Amino acid sequence: MSPFPLHGTGKAPSYSGLTSAELVECFSTFKDQHIHAFIRLWMTEGVPWIFASCPFIYEDIRSWIARELVIGPKAVSLVGSSRFGFSLSEDTYGRPFTPDSDLDLVCVDQSLFLKCKLDALKWIDDFESGTVRPNSAGEEKYWPKNRDTLKLQEKSGFVQTTYVPARNQYGNNSRVLEL
Repeated sequence: MSPFPLHGTGKAPSYSGLTSAELVECFSTFKDQHIHAFIRLWMTEGVPWIFASCPFIYEDIRSWIARELVIGPKAVSLVGSSRFGFSLSEDTYGRPFTPDSDLDLVCVDQSLFLKCKLDALKWIDDFESGTVRPNSAGEEKYWPKNRDTLKLQEKSGFVQTTYVPARNQYGNNSRVLEL
């Protein structure tokens, strides 16, 4: 038995110039271990499509973000259409990256997560107890949904900091949002 069970059992996509159709074709050959390898190699590591011609700029950006957040640069990654050149979302799959598209960054760091999680839980508690109140009709409209979403996310092991209001008492989330 080979110590490398992935060998030859799935069609690996090319790393650069991958089209949405090619990804669908390759993905149909994947087993669970291929999906995990694909996430590591194509979705979180390597040079994203948008920075293919200037990879050091990508490294400069993520190194700067990492310094500002006091985490390692490998903890910062780019996801979304800027990583592949097209959207991976179910409802917009294959839509190309355009000048109007944004750059979706993720940080995977336990200490940063715990700080942001504590801020999120503090905000949820403050909101539910009435200690903090919405400042606008928009906040009044979205805060209940944001609270419910954060509760689900926290159970799944992540926090989307945009759902926590940028207020001083939730400083870790505010710091992430500033960047």
